[in-house]
Amino acid sequence: MMPPRHTRPLALLATSILMTCGAIALAVDDHELAGRAVPVMTVPELSALSTGKFRTVPQRNDNLVVRRKADAFSAESRRMLAYLAQPTDIDPEVDILETTEIFGEASDEDDAFARNLPTGFAAVAARHRVVGGVLTIRQNYNQSGTFTPRGRKAIFVGVLRLPDEDAARAVGAELAAAASAQTPGQHSIPVPDLAQTLLGSADDELGDSFTAHGKYVVITRIRIPGPDAGLLATQTARILDKQFTLLDEYVPSRADDIPGLPELSDELAESALPSGDGLYGRFGQHLAGVYGPRAHAHLERNSSAAATAFADAGVDLIARDGGIVYRTRDLAAAFRLQLALTEPEPTDQPVPTPARLVDARCFESKHSMGPDGTYFSCVVVYGRYVGVVRTRYGDPKTEWTLHQAISAQYAIIARSE
Repeated sequence: MMPPRHTRPLALLATSILMTCGAIALAVDDHELAGRAVPVMTVPELSALSTGKFRTVPQRNDNLVVRRKADAFSAESRRMLAYLAQPTDIDPEVDILETTEIFGEASDEDDAFARNLPTGFAAVAARHRVVGGVLTIRQNYNQSGTFTPRGRKAIFVGVLRLPDEDAARAVGAELAAAASAQTPGQHSIPVPDLAQTLLGSADDELGDSFTAHGKYVVITRIRIPGPDAGLLATQTARILDKQFTLLDEYVPSRADDIPGLPELSDELAESALPSGDGLYGRFGQHLAGVYGPRAHAHLERNSSAAATAFADAGVDLIARDGGIVYRTRDLAAAFRLQLALTEPEPTDQPVPTPARLVDARCFESKHSMGPDGTYFSCVVVYGRYVGVVRTRYGDPKTEWTLHQAISAQYAIIARSE
């Protein structure tokens, strides 16, 4: 199973007193006891938690078994996500997540990945044997959750991996032609120092580009607040330069190595609350898996803040399914990450936590954007692990479901030791 690393539980403190209260205080890491306060977590009796129909024991995640070609594509794409440029690196104001997707098979035009690309992508992907892909879209909005007049900005960046350079050039050209056909009046805009880049726009406010780079195709879509072809070209050049640098660092996995990737094999995956247990607002089964911190920042509502928090907490792996489990450096780091993940945004409101989970923090988020939209969330700490669940807004049993789900997630982590 999943033993905590670099930590050693101390003797139970004042057991007879604390057991009468139904909780046990634990401290970790001997060196933290020297002359300063240590974080303490309050552990309830697991059997006393109200978990409803949710599973409460670790279980192998079948989503991580490579049975088909699409499973291997998805695993490598999750790894590839760590080498996707962040829109906030180009414009820090474009920090609200609309969506992040990975390529599995794109068998039809309704696939979550294909829906964000020009019509006909699925056929192009099959014809040229696309073997991996990632994309992310972030936008800006004001504190009320609406766009300011003519102030809307957005950045889309995606990468497709092809078997060879010829295929990459062909895919880039075909997708550019498809995008042009879908946008009447589109004209070409030259991109500084990138003659091979196909940037097209109909209004000089929204522009798509498709650029072959070795065995990859880099796709961008940038929206700026007003017509400015020069700014559109400059922004495109900046994000392409960043993406090319990241791709030059990326070493694709050999086919024989894919089944052994941490994104498929790490036991941390067993500790995430499964999807399919009736959890409202589950994160999407096609995104289930294990991620490194750089990759998972693309799935966080504030990628820059998440990356900083991950580095501070020493996060090395994250398991994602119906719930999310972050593995940090130690208990103190886990509490710091919990605070970072629950840092309120303008539209957030605190909500009650489960009575027996003293260390949980729960809130309501009224984001109008993002893959989860408006939702309720709880974040809890156990040892070096931080667990998160979300439930959809609007169900009359939302709070009850949220409390049962986070209690079940907590129990799974506790029983994973």
